[in-house]
Amino acid sequence: MANKTDLRVIKSEKAIRDAFLELIKEKGYANITITDISNRAMINRKTFYMHYDSKEALYDTLVNEFMKTLDASDFFYCYSKSKGALSKKRYFQPYG
Repeated sequence: MANKTDLRVIKSEKAIRDAFLELIKEKGYANITITDISNRAMINRKTFYMHYDSKEALYDTLVNEFMKTLDASDFFYCYSKSKGALSKKRYFQPYG
């Protein structure tokens, strides 16, 4: 695989991500195929698979990168006790 700082790699990843986000707006996540993403990004399917294993992997990458940009103060935690066990759930609060 090419060096991650290679301009071709950077351009391909940007094209894939941009195409994916555009297609989600147009068709909805469930209706998108790898072929749709590849065609919109003007790359071939092999190039897509060099960067991501699946559209789910692409989605997970984008969500994880977004979550890293959020400040810890954007979240709040709720604790509950069920059957003697304490559980902790994290919730997003964008305008806290």
